[in-house]
Amino acid sequence: MAVVEIGVSEALDHAQERLDWFDTSTALAVAGRVVEEARAGVHPEPVLARALTIVAWAHRGQDEHPESMKAALEAIEIWQRIGDQAGEAIARCAAARVLVAVGQGDEAIAEADLALVTADGAGDRAARIKARTTLGAVCVHIAQYELCVEHCLRGLDLARGHADDLAVGALLDTMACGHIGLAEHARAAGDEETAQAELKRGSELSSEAMMMARKNGHRRYEAVAVANLGEAVALAGRPDEALELMETFYLDPVRDSRAVVTHHLDSRGCIYLELGRYDEAIAVFSEAIELAEGETAAMITHDHLAHAYEKAGDLRQALDHFKQWRGLFERIASEAAQRNASVAAVRFETAQLRRESRHDSLTGLPNRRALDELLAVWAGDRAVLLVDVDRFKQVNDTFSHLVGDEVLRRLGMLLGIACRASDTAARYGGEEFAVVLDQMEADGAMDAAERLRAAVETYDWGTVADGLAITISVGVAHAAKVPDVPALIALADRNLYCAKKSGRNRVCMH
Repeated sequence: MAVVEIGVSEALDHAQERLDWFDTSTALAVAGRVVEEARAGVHPEPVLARALTIVAWAHRGQDEHPESMKAALEAIEIWQRIGDQAGEAIARCAAARVLVAVGQGDEAIAEADLALVTADGAGDRAARIKARTTLGAVCVHIAQYELCVEHCLRGLDLARGHADDLAVGALLDTMACGHIGLAEHARAAGDEETAQAELKRGSELSSEAMMMARKNGHRRYEAVAVANLGEAVALAGRPDEALELMETFYLDPVRDSRAVVTHHLDSRGCIYLELGRYDEAIAVFSEAIELAEGETAAMITHDHLAHAYEKAGDLRQALDHFKQWRGLFERIASEAAQRNASVAAVRFETAQLRRESRHDSLTGLPNRRALDELLAVWAGDRAVLLVDVDRFKQVNDTFSHLVGDEVLRRLGMLLGIACRASDTAARYGGEEFAVVLDQMEADGAMDAAERLRAAVETYDWGTVADGLAITISVGVAHAAKVPDVPALIALADRNLYCAKKSGRNRVCMH
């Protein structure tokens, strides 16, 4: 049964809801089916873009980074094509999360910044909150804790009072991580007073996030907030209180993922270390390693276990776990480099495909599709030139189609040279070209068209074929004279017809 039969909008709403509750498998299954149907022509482009965005986030949640990046980039392209900046911003947030996960911190910040700019341009509150949360999370990963706090504060200003508790909770918890990071920096610098102040603020935020998650029944958010709060309280020198807090959350292997269980066990072990209860720390760290679903979690816990054995005086076991930590560290670093390369390859391939889909293979100029996208953003101070090669069929018949192709290539080159940096020359189709002149008055457009006509007429076409001479006719239209893009193109086309009917090799503008 096609998703369309149960309502594609409802299906994607369900997929998004499951994603919000960290059920990435269900989200991926539902949204993936919508993607397949959209590719088969069952659903329109906006549906495909939304489904791809959910797929990108679901793959990211499963640490499938190349797959996530591929879906995100395709979604971004479609959102841009249909002019939906809010959708584009959310897809860019997924791409930023992937980039930071594979160690491309600078690229992640740039992508997240672009997501925020795009969301601000859309004026969409949900997209702006998502972008601020993403920037905060990226900043935590690259140890830019002050920036994390700043972005989360601005996100909270947007999210509070709008019945968006999930968004508020995510921002609170991310901001708490920022304050804990600032506390660790301050402690390392010997500034214990600042460290305690930052830990106090981090604890307050994690506590608020925990209570909000409990109120909404979001167990995953509650679990993360409890663990972060416990760690912050323990770092502040109150391990007994931290342990009491951890015991308010009862782990359930049926409802809680292995990631949640191991996170809690590791946090509890760290608290036992602070309390000097080394045997209990060793026991829960060992259990966490047994349950770890990924090498990164196991690596972190091996490090903690090595410290626990060292504290307990068992140096042989401490050395053994240090070696296991080192081996995992090296393997994870190697795998991270491979993932990084895979994501980079996906980005490069997507960029190449994007360029090919928007550029004419013969001339290298933007094609009709790219021109339409450019013109879709209306500008009243813009002019369009439609350019047609005079008697081009005669060129093909007399000199060959190979010569005709070279004429088009050379003309594309001449157009590119004649354009300012702000202008765009494109192949319109066949032997027709278009030039978009931005911030140009009508008289200036006529002058530019005449210069172009003269440049083509005086070019040494004999370098292409003996006896070859090429001229062009140009129709000029200015946006100030028409209400919209179709009317602008229609006016340029009428003026091109006028130029040809008046004898060719001339410019016409009415």
